[in-house]
Amino acid sequence: IRPVLQLLHEHYKVPFIHRRIGTGEELDYYLEKWTDEQYANYRVGYLGFHGTEGKIWLGEEGYDLDRLEGLVGRGRAQGKCFYFGSCHTLDLHPARVTRFLRYTGAKAAIGHTIAPYWTEVAALSLILFDYLTEYRYTKNALKAFKRKHHGLADSLGLRIVIA
Repeated sequence: IRPVLQLLHEHYKVPFIHRRIGTGEELDYYLEKWTDEQYANYRVGYLGFHGTEGKIWLGEEGYDLDRLEGLVGRGRAQGKCFYFGSCHTLDLHPARVTRFLRYTGAKAAIGHTIAPYWTEVAALSLILFDYLTEYRYTKNALKAFKRKHHGLADSLGLRIVIA
């Protein structure tokens, strides 16, 4: 995803922070940092890992939404958006995703219900991030994106859940 973020930064001056995460301790540390008040302007947390239904994977260790709720904490992701850049992670009932959003305080969760080609996901992510940076409110950005690009999003199994 780094090239997508760099492109947005070079053309639109969108700030980003990119970190490689290989352990649960690192995931915990960076989620805690991202939810700190000083990073309030970094509204999208892109979690680019391998995934299965309802989980992201760090090596051999799976993190389901219950475990991620524990790492993020109750209400600590106010106004944020989780982008699960992984296969199948949001291939679960939307009510479960909504519960995750309510617990963490996040505005939205985005992820895939299938395993699309990474080049297609990169292109889709570029378009989606453009909407998220152009609109002041995440909810409006995602609604506009879905209205215009629903065909592409559906073909790549993109699920968007808004709190």
